[in-house]
Amino acid sequence: MVSSCSQNNVLSSDMHSHNHLSTPNRLGCRDLAQTVAPGTPQMIKTPVPRMRSTARSLHVLTPQTAPRDDQDRFIPSRRRMNMDLCRRKLNSASKSCESSNVACVGPPSAARLMKLAYKKQLLSTLCNVSTSDLDDELQLKSLMKYGSVSPSMTSNRRPIVAADPFAMDSLRSSSCGFNALSQKLNVAVTKRTISPHPAKSLNARGIVDDYYTNPISWSKDNVLAVALGISVYLMNESTGAVQEIAGAGKTPVDQRGLSNHVRSVKWCTMEGSTHHLAVATSVGFVRIFDTTCGKEIMRTNMGCRNSTMRAVCWNDSRQYLTAGYTNGKIGNHDLRSGVETTMTMAPSVGGSSSVCNLAWNSEGSCLASGRNDNMVHLWDASMTRSAESGRGQSPRHILASHTGAVKGLAWCPYRRDVLASGGGTADGCIKLWNACSSSLLKSVATGSQVCSLIWGQHHQELYSGHGYGDEMSSSANAVVAWSYPKMEQIQIMRGHEGRILSMGMSPDGTKLASMGADNSLCIWKVDAVPASSRSGSAGAANCLASPSFGSRFAIR
Repeated sequence: MVSSCSQNNVLSSDMHSHNHLSTPNRLGCRDLAQTVAPGTPQMIKTPVPRMRSTARSLHVLTPQTAPRDDQDRFIPSRRRMNMDLCRRKLNSASKSCESSNVACVGPPSAARLMKLAYKKQLLSTLCNVSTSDLDDELQLKSLMKYGSVSPSMTSNRRPIVAADPFAMDSLRSSSCGFNALSQKLNVAVTKRTISPHPAKSLNARGIVDDYYTNPISWSKDNVLAVALGISVYLMNESTGAVQEIAGAGKTPVDQRGLSNHVRSVKWCTMEGSTHHLAVATSVGFVRIFDTTCGKEIMRTNMGCRNSTMRAVCWNDSRQYLTAGYTNGKIGNHDLRSGVETTMTMAPSVGGSSSVCNLAWNSEGSCLASGRNDNMVHLWDASMTRSAESGRGQSPRHILASHTGAVKGLAWCPYRRDVLASGGGTADGCIKLWNACSSSLLKSVATGSQVCSLIWGQHHQELYSGHGYGDEMSSSANAVVAWSYPKMEQIQIMRGHEGRILSMGMSPDGTKLASMGADNSLCIWKVDAVPASSRSGSAGAANCLASPSFGSRFAIR
């Protein structure tokens, strides 16, 4: 009897709580109150309500039906909103109130308008939003702005919204860039001018006239290395001192009897080792010299015999010394462990094309190799194998658009995914590539052989050194400055009578050195001295003596 009474009490309490919850102010219980009569729980026709663990709390769930007219809840689509700007507006709400209280009185000046327009363009580029949607406080005019989206439809009817990460990048285009803003605000813009004549010209007798050589390099310590025959000369631009590394190109001659001479020089760019110079020789050896004492500290042939070395470069992040050979092999020497690895083309892909030039990107993750089969190969740093394996592999991308040997290579410092390449006499084109997608961004026909490419530091410019060209070409044997990204000629600089073999940029980005097959070395003034270094270097610059290279060098 006790158990039955307790059960009845529980049942009555459940019925009482059920009748109590069937009130109009409970969501989903209005229909239940109309269909269920009080005190008759056994006649319920609606789905049985689910109960929680406690008998006092009951939650009635109605079946999923069409939305009622009295429901007004709206969930927006986030793909139509700019979440970065919405978050920025929420975080800077208090700052905007404070800035509005201390707003400047009077009409805005041209400088303020220019600064505001530039900030709008910068925010438009970073957050991929139109400048028309931004107010004068650099905030969205409407926090929740919804609009129609016109996506392209595929075969399975799934909407695909085309997203170009650089679609709003108007700061890098001249049509909507800073110059266009200046013209709209009637602000004077000074035109970029470069002197067409060299600031200094030196005789460099003894240079090897070979298109595949790189006989010049400028170090971070402002020391210019010039390869002449079997010797390397070091010219300190800060002090005017000249040092010779005699016999730098003398290495054991192989069985074919190749002549000894220096093919390429390259300064180390690693911190603490900028005084180390890599010297590539014609018989396949690379020698590293400590220029502070003029002694050789390392010599290696990367496990490759009977092949000429054409180019060397450094990888700062992985501490690699990389060399390219005429047999198509690319060797890497790990300076920390001494392990040598290779990047060799598989026979099925075609590995007989010789390497013309090499260039690592700034992160040290991708290596570009220009070859004489008119192609550029892009290699990942992880695509290396031991020198003893002998197996080849395929590069990540093969850029095939040139019609001549590719020697000019330079990674863009403003867009790390952009690579510039230049073709030989049969091609004569400068091409800009997207290294991530291997797509061709722009191609410019110069009408002459492209021997060397180098980017400017203080302006978005590309400098190209040219060689043989047709009679109608204006860039033959000249240095040409191009604007980026439109690739329009800024200046043609003439000072060589023969083709330009290689170029180098000073560490402060104000001077450009070019080595020509006419036994001349030209120093070009391409930019002014940065304001931060004018005070410290003004006195030293005035007392610099003209460098003398003895019997081999003389100022014209």
